[in-house]
Order: sequence, then C-alpha cells, then structure tokens
Amino acid sequence: MIWSFFNLEQIASIDSTDNTSPKRNLVASVIATVKPAPFTGRTSDNAVVVVYNQERQATPPRVPLFQIIDIRLAALFEQALARVSKDRTAYRVFLAFRELVDHDDLSPTIKLLANSSDLTASFAQEYIIRRMQFSSLKSPWIELVMQLVNILLASAGIPGIQDSLLGLYVCWRFDYQSLAAFNTCLLPLGLLCEPLQASQLPELQPRETAELVEQVYSLTATLLWQRFSSVAFDAAAQNRTKLFSNWCEVFRSLWSTLPSRRHMLKLLSPQQYFQFDIMLAVYLFMINIKP
Repeated sequence: MIWSFFNLEQIASIDSTDNTSPKRNLVASVIATVKPAPFTGRTSDNAVVVVYNQERQATPPRVPLFQIIDIRLAALFEQALARVSKDRTAYRVFLAFRELVDHDDLSPTIKLLANSSDLTASFAQEYIIRRMQFSSLKSPWIELVMQLVNILLASAGIPGIQDSLLGLYVCWRFDYQSLAAFNTCLLPLGLLCEPLQASQLPELQPRETAELVEQVYSLTATLLWQRFSSVAFDAAAQNRTKLFSNWCEVFRSLWSTLPSRRHMLKLLSPQQYFQFDIMLAVYLFMINIKP
C-alpha cells in the first residue's frame, strides 16, 4: 500500500544487484542530486503520524522518480524563460534551457534518460499524459501525439523527443493552442472500442503548424466516418449495436468541444464536410428519437 501511495512501484521492482539496469542507474543519479536538510540536533515529541488508509486509483509513472525530475526541469525552464526576456522565441528559450541543464547537477540524470530509448519514450509519454493533459490517451493515440510534438519542434528548429527531452517543455509553452486543438480531437477518439493499431495511423507531413491542426481535424473526421460507415452500412457487422452505441458516445464527446460548423468548413475538405453533416444528422436523430 505505501509503495503505491508514493508512486514507488517502479523503484520496488528494480533489481538492485543489476548494475547495468538503466532504471537503477537513473534512481541513483536522481538521489545523488538531493541535498539533505541540515540537522538541527533537536527533535520533537509532537510528531505528526499520517495514516494512508484509502486506495489510490491513479496510475503510477513508468519512469522512476518522474515527478522529481519533472519538477526540477520545470524550475530550470522557468529560469530559461526569465533569461530570454527580449526577442523571445522557442528556439532561443530552448538554447538557454539546454545550457542551464548542462550546468546543473541534474545533467547526469538527463544523459542517462537520453542513453536509453525506452526511458526516453516512457518519460515523453508520462509528460504528455500528465503535463500536457492528455490524461486518458493510450496507444496508438499517445504515439500520434509524440509524432505531432516532433513536427512542432522541427518547425521551430528544435531537436525531436528522441534527441532531447527538453523540447517537451518548450513545446508545451509555445504550442499550447495547437496542443489544445489536438486534445479536442484525440481524447474523444481514445474512447473508441476496438482502437486502431499504431501502424494504421497515417504519417502527417504538414508544411506549417496551421496545416498540422487541419490535418488532425481531417484525420478525426476520416476515422469517425470509417467507423460510422462500417457499422451503419454493413448489416452483417458483428457487435453492431455495441459499436454504434460506442460511436454515438465518441461523437457526442467530440461534438461538445468542436469549433463552429462554419469553422469546420474551413478545416475539412468538401467531401469530409458532407460526411460530417451526415454523421451529425444521424447523431441528432438518435438522441431525439423516442424509445
């Protein structure tokens, strides 16, 4: 119970005898940066005893001591923002951020993360879920967000996630509006039962950030239409009632957060807009029909 409450499951699962374990070395590196509080020589008889008797429902991070690393990096990022007060661009802030990290005692920890592709991917996914607020996303949507973040970073001349985790902090600050648009589209898609495989998702190759947002909306409309048509027009489809009910749930979640229909007309192709209107008409009919 105590391991779960303090998010220590990852540490408890580490083999302490394996000196080559990336997770073991990561924990040791983080602990080495912790400076103990000075001992005052005084103790108190009024110690507070805290009893944790509730069950914790949150999913523990896949990276040991993720919160500690994240808090330290976030503090350094704020210092980088303060340094670049004039002519502030994402790239200039990234350079200042990288310089601060390189001269901080957290630098060995960041290098350990960079030297392990598994830890790098896990840290990026944790940051996207917890910091960027894509809280309920799972595969393949979380991989799609990582692809989107890499595109945003490349447009600013910043190395991708696999080359530098620091870009995540820059992207979250400078591309917040784009990430919010992705959140609007992808969180409802995460509710789809029988989700797609990562290999089924297309490669997005926009020329500019605005076009990337359009491509995400277009992808969302395409996936919803594919699921709708496979259920509505195929009488032999298995679990038809369950799949259609799930589609209605996803469309309802999406429709409540989408921009206006006039704005959607600018984001979708004429064919997609026509398909979207068909889905909207069916959805409105279903929620107003009397049993």
